[in-house]
Amino acid sequence: MEAQYWAHVETFPLARRLEEKVYRELSHAVLHASAERLTSKTSLSPFDADELDKIRDILDSLQDQLGKQSPYAVCILARLSHSFAVSRLHNFCGQPEARLDADKSVWPDDTLNMHWTFISLSIFMFGTPYSQLERLNTVWVDRTINSARWKEYISTVYDEFMGLTLYSTVMLAVDVSFLAVPNVELASLGKEDASTVATYVSIIAVVGSMTLSLLLSADARRRKSESASKAVGLLDTVSMLFGLELLAIMYSMPFALLMWGMLSFLIGFCCRVFPQAAIYTKCLCAVALLILAMTVGLPLFTWWCVKQLESI
Repeated sequence: MEAQYWAHVETFPLARRLEEKVYRELSHAVLHASAERLTSKTSLSPFDADELDKIRDILDSLQDQLGKQSPYAVCILARLSHSFAVSRLHNFCGQPEARLDADKSVWPDDTLNMHWTFISLSIFMFGTPYSQLERLNTVWVDRTINSARWKEYISTVYDEFMGLTLYSTVMLAVDVSFLAVPNVELASLGKEDASTVATYVSIIAVVGSMTLSLLLSADARRRKSESASKAVGLLDTVSMLFGLELLAIMYSMPFALLMWGMLSFLIGFCCRVFPQAAIYTKCLCAVALLILAMTVGLPLFTWWCVKQLESI
């Protein structure tokens, strides 16, 4: 009811005074939202920190209009009040089951159920789809979206895709340079050795990662400026047709392809070094690979232990 009232005032602001009581209430709401943004990572504020700073500047400029009939000032006040009213409505403000954190559901049992196919693909893709699905579920809670959190999420995704594009470019240069090394690609057509084939696979995977990163980054850049209602429409449609799991897999493909490209290159490198190198070279490379496996495995094991503790 409150949200509808402010929508009505925003539409018909004529012959209305800018009431000091409403102005003070909105100022306090903005101040509370700013403090919540600073002290909580799961703020329920419909605006991010930069937007709240701009809103405070706007409210400061409206002080001289208090008690006066100013349609523009009333419209501004009504629009901002409407945004906060909608936020309170979606979060069940004042109710026993009110949402206190933006990533928490108001339902008592909101476990993340995943199909075995998704779990298998997540393992094959180094756990990235599972991580993406968790992030999506913290943004799209109870089929609603917090606008500020959606913008933060899509900006993070955009930065990740741009970074993967750079990494893929570097990896592609490494693969091509490796093929240019003498004796790596001297086999006749149809008789390529394992190192050459593995490098070919690496190039294909890296090019796929680069292509997907460019396409998804372009889509993310476009969605950064979209409203929360359009984001809800996107996620609602994807969820009904395919499920959020498909979106999580799609967002994970560039990283997974890049990782498989790196692994393929490592396999090709090992296939080139170990059969032909001297014994001391083999020993040094074996020790280096063992150290690499330990340094990579330790963070993964730590991450797995943390996840197990969090699930208890």
